[in-house]
Amino acid sequence: MIDRSGILIGFVVALLVTIIGDMVSEEVRTRLDRLPHLVIKLAGRRLNDDIRTQFISDWTAELGGIIRQHRASGLPITRFVIGLRFGWGLLRTAKQTNAALSRPDEQQDAQNDWSSGDYWEAVGPFLGTRH
Repeated sequence: MIDRSGILIGFVVALLVTIIGDMVSEEVRTRLDRLPHLVIKLAGRRLNDDIRTQFISDWTAELGGIIRQHRASGLPITRFVIGLRFGWGLLRTAKQTNAALSRPDEQQDAQNDWSSGDYWEAVGPFLGTRH
């Protein structure tokens, strides 16, 4: 005879594992979606206060446009990679952007901390870029 309580317990455990797996997946997806926005905010922190809010807003809107252009709205990994590449580019050049907008004659002094070869050798392959 079949033990009905064992089948019921197995079914409940399988259902709980599925539910928890879906919740973890959604949590990871949400956090990965937020990461490019965090990088944009970090890039914005390198700008002067008087232009920071406008540029963060513009860059965030541009990110949305880039994701739509690549038709990546329903593709979480592609959306993450595209967003991170865009955000890293902004972060890498934010000091130079700030210098160009603030003091065009001192633009050469705005060397970015992120432009070192060691950093790009480590991160470049992940982002699919060559520096």
